[in-house]
Amino acid sequence: MLATKDIFMQPYSNACAHAAIINLCKLRGLETPSFDQIETGLQVLMSVSGSRIGDQDAPKAIDILNFLVTSGFICALVGIPPALWAEPQKILTQFLDQGCHLLLFFNWRNTNGSVVTHVTLVEGYDERGYQVIDGEPGYYPEGAPFELEPQELSAEEEEKVRKWLENHSHGSRRTLPFYGIGLNTTENLALGLTQHALVVYE
Repeated sequence: MLATKDIFMQPYSNACAHAAIINLCKLRGLETPSFDQIETGLQVLMSVSGSRIGDQDAPKAIDILNFLVTSGFICALVGIPPALWAEPQKILTQFLDQGCHLLLFFNWRNTNGSVVTHVTLVEGYDERGYQVIDGEPGYYPEGAPFELEPQELSAEEEEKVRKWLENHSHGSRRTLPFYGIGLNTTENLALGLTQHALVVYE
């Protein structure tokens, strides 16, 4: 188990894929590639693959899969069939029961009001949802749920966050509730999990 203080924190909002890769390596006790190595690798893969899952600045699941495979991981990209879009956990928890880890992609509303895609590393689950190791700053209480429509922080809460960041630099251990698949339209990203997940085998 990775100690919370050792969870890598993403340095900016669109670096969650980098954080997930680093935290996967840490969780498994493997040599961790540098942030710059991951950035270079993902940029090369993104330039080849073209379109994105979710927001246009995020790597596709296939880009992350290819990066992990070239790093020696055994992985699979899993698509969720429409019959299980309301309850994708019926498939995804089976992989966790077999000792795998998951990288789950989900769309949520950012503080500026736009919908963005986030990726997080799943290490297990319980009745509340998936237990995740995440690159979001660790000032959240341990196990705090991800909300697809986060509450806006008050000025007082923003000040607490700023002070926390002055003395801490680790990610968070949180809960991702068992959200369904979000159904995108041509104009908008829908809130919820994307239709694909990455399974990382032992």
